[in-house]
Amino acid sequence: DENEANKRWELLADYFDPTLLHNRISNDLALELGQTETAHTQPVDLYYDGEYRGTYLLAEKVEVGTGRVETTDYEDILEALNEADGVDITTLPQTRSETVSGMTLYATEGVEDGGETNLGGYLIEMNSKHYQGCQSYFTLSSGEMFVVRNPEYASVNMVTYLSGLFEELDTTLRNYGVSPDTGESWTELFDVDSMVPYYWVFELAKCDAAWDHQSFFVLPPGGGKLRMGPVWDFDKGYYTVTL
Repeated sequence: DENEANKRWELLADYFDPTLLHNRISNDLALELGQTETAHTQPVDLYYDGEYRGTYLLAEKVEVGTGRVETTDYEDILEALNEADGVDITTLPQTRSETVSGMTLYATEGVEDGGETNLGGYLIEMNSKHYQGCQSYFTLSSGEMFVVRNPEYASVNMVTYLSGLFEELDTTLRNYGVSPDTGESWTELFDVDSMVPYYWVFELAKCDAAWDHQSFFVLPPGGGKLRMGPVWDFDKGYYTVTL
């Protein structure tokens, strides 16, 4: 497929899944339910150096791009803004700051962002276990950790903006879906339709250990409603791991 040319792929070992079927079934189900950005997968036998190395699941990487997560690539925008000043953003240092609720955030110091926070689309991952080593991430007052996957080298202004948005949504959901500050429903912040396939895949996959999963979100350019991103990571589903 020409849309997949020069894109990155991942080999999943499905370590906790003795059937090697959980991720394949769950991703295919999400695709059938209309979540078109879900990764396509294919079981493969891996050989290198002339030796058989095992059976893996070859999966599309969750990333912004044609044929993957369809949104305006914020990394391209930031690179263009900074290259105009002769700056390579990958060489800029990471800095620590605080969210509006006083929690920790990490971003990139000195990034030229045009004074804006929503010129492009964001790809955000909820992952409280594997955020170490990431360039841009923030913590909610509830303790949940979120990593900004695109753009990777986000400015302090951008990560502060995202942390405030997610804090507001988290507070709203914990208050029975109504914001205690504005009285608005959670549906004013969240794309409800995007949640339907996500919910049913997790429900049918019996992911009792959903706390240990990676969940993705997409915020479109212009600051529209947040939508659930592609489903991912089901080797602990189907009652393989229970709380």
